[in-house]
Amino acid sequence: MGYMVEVSFDTRRRSDVSALQTSLRSIAVSYGGDTGFFVHEIEGRGRTTIEQNCVYTTEFEADGDREEYEIINRCKQFLYTVSRLDRVYVETVSNTAGYKMIYASHKYLKRMGKDAKKFYNVSRKDVKVSDSEKDMLSVINRKK
Repeated sequence: MGYMVEVSFDTRRRSDVSALQTSLRSIAVSYGGDTGFFVHEIEGRGRTTIEQNCVYTTEFEADGDREEYEIINRCKQFLYTVSRLDRVYVETVSNTAGYKMIYASHKYLKRMGKDAKKFYNVSRKDVKVSDSEKDMLSVINRKK
């Protein structure tokens, strides 16, 4: 089992977008994640842009020589490092076994559709989160 992490930042508020993309990719690789990919999301109405985010998605997968606790530890270190960066936010954390979402940020939930949010709230009760996963997620909500 592994973990998929989505991290985002507002491109309108940053002048160093490509440097931050390179930095996020190198941080993920240094903690054992894959190189991942970037997606640009733009929301607006008419000619007015409301949101312009860059979302980075990376996975921390189990190899033959890595134990599950080591993957959780590496993912925890990545989450800790990224959550300390200025104006960079952890959006979601999912386990790759069935792609069950074990963490979604408040901002992510606000952007979700009404039906998807209702499904997430119902299915979240079915997802069993281990103590080591709770420990991994605890680094996201700490003060910077």
